Amino acid sequence: MSAITKKIILIILGILLLGGIVFVAYLTKFDSSASDGSGSVSTPVGWETFTSGSCNFSIDYPSDWIVTAKSDTSLTLISPEDFAAEEAARASGILFESYGSNASVHCAMNLADFSRQSGYGDLNPGDTLETVLSANDQRSEKIVLDNYDAYEVIIGGLGVVDEIVINYKGRVYSFLFPDVESMSKLSEEQRGILDSFRLTK
Repeated sequence: MSAITKKIILIILGILLLGGIVFVAYLTKFDSSASDGSGSVSTPVGWETFTSGSCNFSIDYPSDWIVTAKSDTSLTLISPEDFAAEEAARASGILFESYGSNASVHCAMNLADFSRQSGYGDLNPGDTLETVLSANDQRSEKIVLDNYDAYEVIIGGLGVVDEIVINYKGRVYSFLFPDVESMSKLSEEQRGILDSFRLTK
């Protein structure tokens, strides 16, 4: 082997080694920015985490948003601006049955429970999530959300509601965003809540 060939091989090996070091450094930086060191995704600064033990999921939400309803399988939130507006309306004598919502998440243990809880009724033999969601002439579209098969459903009526439904291993996770016409119209906070969805098991 000539001296020139040896130099070329050494240069190529040096470049490969340097490239490997840069790649590992990039992955280390990426991993540390996305996790808190324990292997879990970190919560954004100024946000809190809701975790469901029975449904094995968690979401993050802005810490200044007000929790208006909470159970182990659901969470309902209202922005501080809308909460203040409702409080002002109450103070002036306008009564509300309950607080409004800017975002809520619910979990059903199976499709039958989801169908009943969401007002779609009892399942018929052979029903799938897609057939349940297309009931009542609602507009639903299959989407992919962070590698989960999901559906976006636009619910009409007195007000428009954008519903994002994820079906994973038999459980059905539903996000409701009232007064939003489509996912593209979600506020930055609403989109952050949706994007923070993760399974804990």
